[in-house]
Amino acid sequence: MLNNSFKKQERLTGKKNFEKLLTEGQRVYLFPFTVYWTYLSDQKPPVRIAISIPKRKFKLATERNLLRRRVRESYRTNKHKLNEVVQNRSLQLHILIVYVSGDILEFEIINRKIIDVLNHLVKTLLKD
Repeated sequence: MLNNSFKKQERLTGKKNFEKLLTEGQRVYLFPFTVYWTYLSDQKPPVRIAISIPKRKFKLATERNLLRRRVRESYRTNKHKLNEVVQNRSLQLHILIVYVSGDILEFEIINRKIIDVLNHLVKTLLKD
């Protein structure tokens, strides 16, 4: 049985981590997300993630929270394949997912797009 938890240790925090991610990390645009990621040496947990919903596009906190919950739930249920690849490579991956669409998309669409993002990251890891 898969462990689909999303613990506090898996969340990316800290100003230095974000600065390093945005300056040294790689970036890809896969609608409706812009994804930044960077590799580090082997640490626990293997993948740390942050989700950003811009206040500029969604003025109401309820809308931002709704989108953040949808993205987080989609990631939580689909992260197992990415975690396996990262652990096999003995890396740590920091990821920032920025929601760039101006519309509130349904969960099914967000879920499909998060799967695309995770598959892209797996292909990139396997290619390197």
